[in-house]
Amino acid sequence: MFYHNFKYAFKTLFRDKMLIFWTFAFPIILGTFFNMAFSNIENSEKLDIISIAIVEKEEKFEYIYGLEETIVEKINKVATQIYGAESVKYTDEAIKNIKRIEELGYSNLPVCIAKTQYSFSDDAKNVECVEPFEFNIRDVELKAGAGFVVVLAGKIMTMPGLPKVPAAETIDID
Repeated sequence: MFYHNFKYAFKTLFRDKMLIFWTFAFPIILGTFFNMAFSNIENSEKLDIISIAIVEKEEKFEYIYGLEETIVEKINKVATQIYGAESVKYTDEAIKNIKRIEELGYSNLPVCIAKTQYSFSDDAKNVECVEPFEFNIRDVELKAGAGFVVVLAGKIMTMPGLPKVPAAETIDID
């Protein structure tokens, strides 16, 4: 009786084999790796030297744009200096929305560029970006609550809306 109860509980709790792997096997593998990696260290002085070198290293982090710059300047800097675009092209709708956002006083917000994940350009087929490319800005949206100006590049779509009938209405509870 106990065996069957245990077997049932085990099956219901650990149906997914990956859950078993991440729960039991992965910590053992990780612990074995670290044990093998650090077992050859004769004394802790080597670790002290490494940690001091990491702590004393000076990082010179700089933002690519300042928040006081205009939205167009921010987009141009990200597109040319990070993505490697030669130039940036704006649609009439994007220019109209940028002006409206700046008139509302939200030009000091950071920009979040929504583009394809497959390329640094706005074209998913231009994977390597070897030749100079033009970065196309289709639309600009204000997300004041989140504190961002979202820039839509190319044919990117934002998250679709919810269906008319939620899936929760079709769930049957016995």
